[in-house]
Amino acid sequence: MTDMCTILNELNLNLQGKQKLVIRLRDKVKAFKTTLKLQCCQISQGNLSNFPTLESMCRESELSNVQKEKFSSLLTDLSEKFEKYFPSFDALSVKFSVVSETGVCPVAGLTLDEAAAFLAGVRARRAADRR
Repeated sequence: MTDMCTILNELNLNLQGKQKLVIRLRDKVKAFKTTLKLQCCQISQGNLSNFPTLESMCRESELSNVQKEKFSSLLTDLSEKFEKYFPSFDALSVKFSVVSETGVCPVAGLTLDEAAAFLAGVRARRAADRR
């Protein structure tokens, strides 16, 4: 669990601070969630390369398969709980796209359909400017 605490502390530090863009924070959380799922897969296959402390313990004391499965289960549980704490940003992806593509945030009070229409208009204007 030392390895996981290190990874969680790194994420925590990345999410702290002033003047952080929500889009960048979303990207960090999304990347962490993806990495966590990958690590769950890797550890269930016996690949401990992302967990140096655990890997070292396995070499020194020959942890049993039951113990490795328990760690894999804990990691999967963490992934599921993290998903509940940071639900998917899919519903907001249109609004995030508007901000990232235009550099402005006129979408605070807009519905998703209005934000999508705004984004489509911006994209159409850019396409017309390129011609």
